Amino acid sequence: MKPAVFIPVKVRTTSGNDELQFINTAHIIRVYENNKIIYIELTEYTTLQLHGENIHIFMDRFVQ
Repeated sequence: MKPAVFIPVKVRTTSGNDELQFINTAHIIRVYENNKIIYIELTEYTTLQLHGENIHIFMDRFVQ
């Protein structure tokens, strides 16, 4: 069995604060950018927002 791979991301919460969370990469469905906000859609229908990050630099985290 393959071990879980987690990446650190600063997620914008509903209260407007950025908090560090570790996301299991196996649960990511898609990543896209809209109006300079990166959105990460997860398998359990959760969408996370990342502010102040470049999508190309963010996606470099997945290169192995």
